[in-house]
Amino acid sequence: VPGVANVVIYGGGIRQVQVTTTPERLWAVRATLDDLATAVATADAPGGSGFLDRGGQRLPTWLDGRLHGAADLAQAPLPGRNHVPVPLASVADVADGPAVAVGDAIVNGEPGVVLLVTKQPEQNVLAVTAAVEDALEAIVRALPADVRVERTMFRQASFVTHALGNLRRALLAGAVLVTLVLLVFTAELRAAMVSVVAIPLSLLAAVAVLRAAGATLNVMVLGGLAIAVGEVVDDAIIDVENAWRRLRGAPAGARPLDVVLAASVEVRSAVVYATVMVALVFLPVFLLGGLEGALFRPLALAYVLATLASLGVALTVTPALALVLLPGAVARHPEPPRLMAALRRRYERALARVLARPAPVLAGSLAAVAVAVGLSPLTHLEFLPEFHETNFVMHMTGAPGVGFAESVRVGSEVGRRLLAVPGVRSVAQVIGRSTLSEDVWGPERSEMMVQLAPDVDAEAVTEALREEAGGVAGFAFDIKQFLNERIEELLGGAGAELVIRLRGLGLPSLEQAAATLSERVAAVPGVVDLHAPGALAAPGLRIHPRRDDLLQHGVPAAAVERAVRSALGGVPVGRLLEGERQADVVLRVASDATADPERFARLPLVTAEGRIVPLGAVADVEIAPLRTAIMHEDGVRTILVRLDARGRALDAVARDVGRAVAATALPAGVYAEVGGEYAAAAAARQRLVGLGALALLGIFVLLVLDFRSARLAALTMVNVPLAFVGGLAAVLLAGGGQLSLGAIVGFVTVFGITIRNGIVLIAYFQQVERAHGRVLDHAGLVRAAADRLAPILMTALVTGIALLPLLLLGGRAGGEIEQPMALVIVGGLFTSTWLNLFVVPVWYARVTTPAGAPPRGARAAPP
Repeated sequence: VPGVANVVIYGGGIRQVQVTTTPERLWAVRATLDDLATAVATADAPGGSGFLDRGGQRLPTWLDGRLHGAADLAQAPLPGRNHVPVPLASVADVADGPAVAVGDAIVNGEPGVVLLVTKQPEQNVLAVTAAVEDALEAIVRALPADVRVERTMFRQASFVTHALGNLRRALLAGAVLVTLVLLVFTAELRAAMVSVVAIPLSLLAAVAVLRAAGATLNVMVLGGLAIAVGEVVDDAIIDVENAWRRLRGAPAGARPLDVVLAASVEVRSAVVYATVMVALVFLPVFLLGGLEGALFRPLALAYVLATLASLGVALTVTPALALVLLPGAVARHPEPPRLMAALRRRYERALARVLARPAPVLAGSLAAVAVAVGLSPLTHLEFLPEFHETNFVMHMTGAPGVGFAESVRVGSEVGRRLLAVPGVRSVAQVIGRSTLSEDVWGPERSEMMVQLAPDVDAEAVTEALREEAGGVAGFAFDIKQFLNERIEELLGGAGAELVIRLRGLGLPSLEQAAATLSERVAAVPGVVDLHAPGALAAPGLRIHPRRDDLLQHGVPAAAVERAVRSALGGVPVGRLLEGERQADVVLRVASDATADPERFARLPLVTAEGRIVPLGAVADVEIAPLRTAIMHEDGVRTILVRLDARGRALDAVARDVGRAVAATALPAGVYAEVGGEYAAAAAARQRLVGLGALALLGIFVLLVLDFRSARLAALTMVNVPLAFVGGLAAVLLAGGGQLSLGAIVGFVTVFGITIRNGIVLIAYFQQVERAHGRVLDHAGLVRAAADRLAPILMTALVTGIALLPLLLLGGRAGGEIEQPMALVIVGGLFTSTWLNLFVVPVWYARVTTPAGAPPRGARAAPP
């Protein structure tokens, strides 16, 4: 199937023809495993053997020496060392059997086969899933009637489909809400439509560019477009509002073309600069690396493309539509809308009072920023929030040395318990590993894929699952949502929120450190699901060749290894062909003989002189503790201590774990570091904040070049801390204090939007001053600020209202990343917009007053 990278199979059994013997039966005829392998290899002799010329014909010949089944193989001659051939059946049992299992599967509490299908990178999960399901349907039709096939035990496409559907509805609802807001503020359908046209044009332009670049409309791209819905009309609103105001104030006989063109040119510079600043502020997101960069770059690209497309629409389409539609609208409604007229009157009175007594507003804004900075430590850093999907992963971990039979028994019991929990639809367990799997687990580790029914309380159900699994003795369990577990595995390499890496050269020292740290960290409040895989040895069969005896008997170490491998794991020594089916012929020693070290030590070997000696004559065979896994990172032996946090914020638990690690005396040569999801989130935040500071500095430099004044550039940046106040308040009050990467990107977004509003307001002040040839006094500032009231309120309101559907997606698929972003943007817009309307004029009056000039209120207003 195109797009499929790998198919891993758990469960079932691969058919083999097994030649099973014991040391005693080999000794009875003085044969070795190599002798049995030779007998099997020489028993099968198919093939052409030449041709026969007879008369005028040349006849082909065929030696039909093929083995037709296990019965034929059982009669294969085994040359005895007393020169008396014996049949293979006298030394070994020859029968069909399954290959030695390295993995197994249980489906809904019963034995089954699980196929894990993985797609290739950059492939569309929906398209690949549909193709796989079509191929599976063709296979199912050929299966026996009593085989049940569960097609949706785990289906990632379902989550993607739900997320895309929710985001599409949020985008459409946002566009409708924006239209309604514009109708309310303009009270004129034509004026509203001129601005609304920017939504489809801008979004379609962004999609066209993304398509041309080979991108798909995935969840993050659609989320970026949904966040940009309210933003793409801002340029058009500024253009339309200015043209409408100029048309209403135009003298009789003025040509609409001249008025609209002049109005468009009047705001052109501010609109272009403001939109470019919004795009520049996203530069840090594009420079993010790792998983966070892969997640947020598509969102940022979609947002920036839509914003830049809206600028193109405002420069071309909006003036043309304004010329066609607005003159008639002004003729029917020569007066401003009542709502905006009433808001303007109240705003003028309020701003006049503030300009007369600016100290309370300035002190209040500074105090708000100071309080926000002081409260910022109350936020809790997280990489990503929990995804609202129905696929969960439960890990079942036993002590090293637990066998398949025990894992299957316990897994079946746990599966039945989980299925009894209301809301659980299916449970599939994979045990150990598979031949094509990337995992290297033993049978002591299992992974259960738990699927919940839609619209259930996932938190309550998962808590019930923990309680059910917690009642099973001898195994440890932890459960996570699938996407979160895979993200944690990518970030920390261990599928846990926190990972303590212990590194050193000596394994005993590492194991001691792991045990000590596990005991100390377990006492930290909020720590759950603590595991240290690889920190314990398991009992195993240890064969240690004695070099002197190997030399004395003339037995190479490779012969010992070959005999041991054949006896324990089974070695293919031939192939049996039955029609179209093939089966490996495998030589092995009976499990009851390999489990007994004394019997296993009787395994016969042949010496250089042709004599037969037991394995015990050249090697020690004993049951001894063996390490089942020795992990290395960067060439250094490593043990990972994995843990999760529950009941407390992850960053608080991480700090306490870090203190516990620092306070623990580790053996010489062993060092520890705390990583995992929290460390990745902290590194991403640090990188984003650092790059964001550089981006803001770059924006400041550009503003200085535009305004030709460092003071005015700094005044424009005043909106950034004002937006931070509202964004932080939203995180603390409505977001539970959780500061995810999505929320941090939300701060980046709202900073760009508020800088844009500041540019528009200050640029208009400068324009009015240039038109009148003097600095604005208080009355002039009030009138100029009131002229910008409508576009500032409308752009802020449509941006916030457009995000309302995303705010309501907090508990649904698709809103996990976008909802925290929308929350921060709305909160930041709320405070920055109102403070911008009052604080910026006050500071403008102060920074533009020449030294020694009289107070603004004492100067005449411009004519």
